[in-house]
Amino acid sequence: MENDTGYLIIQAVTAGKGIPIEGAHITVTNEMDGGYVERVLTTDRNGQTEKITLKAPNRDNSLEPNQKDNYSIYNVRTDKEGFYPVENLDVPIFGGQTTVQQVLLIPVPAGYIRTPEIIVDEEPEML
Repeated sequence: MENDTGYLIIQAVTAGKGIPIEGAHITVTNEMDGGYVERVLTTDRNGQTEKITLKAPNRDNSLEPNQKDNYSIYNVRTDKEGFYPVENLDVPIFGGQTTVQQVLLIPVPAGYIRTPEIIVDEEPEML
């Protein structure tokens, strides 16, 4: 199967208010390659990462009926001091398309010790 490429931008904002978070550390891993780290990024003052290129199945696969390999699966972990870590699982990347993954970070209350991470499963519904 011929591979194409897809693109990913992560936008980190505060939950509830949507304020951009600068300096969040993002780790993108390839779920299909056993968790191999693809990229490590940092968000800018707008809360966004640069647009990155990732492996994805050829977009022509999505035109075939019952084709299951029409997107790649990646996991996105976001860490920022003062916020609970978030892990977005099963983020789909389609060939020739840009995915913008919004990450909602929840502040850790003053005086609290950071507790377990927040996990969000992003696998798309099959149409």
